[in-house]
Amino acid sequence: MRKLTLLLSLWSLPCLAVDLGSICDKEARSFGDGSGKDSISKECESYIRSGATAHQRVRGALSGISVSGHGNILIVDDPKTKIKGQNLIAGKYTELDDLRALALDEKNREIIALNGNGDVLFYSAVLTGNVAPRRILRHKELDGAVSLAVNPRLDQLLALNPKKSEILVFSRKGNVDAPEGKKHLSVLKVFSGVDGEFLLVDDQGEDLFVIAPATGVVTVVDLKSNAIRTQIKFPKVAKVLEIGYRPSTKDLQLTTADKVLTVGAPDETTPPPSPSPSPSVEGLPQ
Repeated sequence: MRKLTLLLSLWSLPCLAVDLGSICDKEARSFGDGSGKDSISKECESYIRSGATAHQRVRGALSGISVSGHGNILIVDDPKTKIKGQNLIAGKYTELDDLRALALDEKNREIIALNGNGDVLFYSAVLTGNVAPRRILRHKELDGAVSLAVNPRLDQLLALNPKKSEILVFSRKGNVDAPEGKKHLSVLKVFSGVDGEFLLVDDQGEDLFVIAPATGVVTVVDLKSNAIRTQIKFPKVAKVLEIGYRPSTKDLQLTTADKVLTVGAPDETTPPPSPSPSPSVEGLPQ
């Protein structure tokens, strides 16, 4: 009897997870519509925070703002916020569904979300709630993208598509709902032949880090010359929980389940390893 009880308990765990996911999805969809409290349960908050992948969480290196999300809800932690209680982006007006990736634009105080349908949604990091996106960037080449990054120097958004080994560059101001002639939806530039799983741009908009934990390589692209400056080796990691950047030391921090890996900043004089050709760049020049 004891063995049977244990087996039944273990068998029921996945079902409980699925049920909680459905409950949280329902809570998020009704958030801010007047049918209940403008909050989600502590169980769903914990479920979202713990379930967010490294692609679904981001932390600002300068502002300290951190965002984690899952499905159709974002939890925003801002050390300077005056909002008491939960700071959420959820509800029918957000158009958020099946979240794939997040980026944070600290310069413009915006949260950027990659939707399951390939749309890129821009939200205010300050005015949260059941809010519509400020802008929606839509392009067929965004299908298959898994990671986003913002270049604050050039006001651009970068999207990584690992299936094509491409990084697409768009205007940060792209908006499908803007008047004709002001949509800014075209691809400005394409970096081809760069492999990785995550993108990160330094706070000055000078270096693009293409991070591949599975192979233990960070490719550093000089965004002024569009050339690979160097590649940094680090121990291979099966699963990364969070990726961060420290402006003071100019290094990356890869958080895993049991440790934090620090990947040192590239030396300005360090040439890329040979052979290591620069990525081909197509589109408009900077």
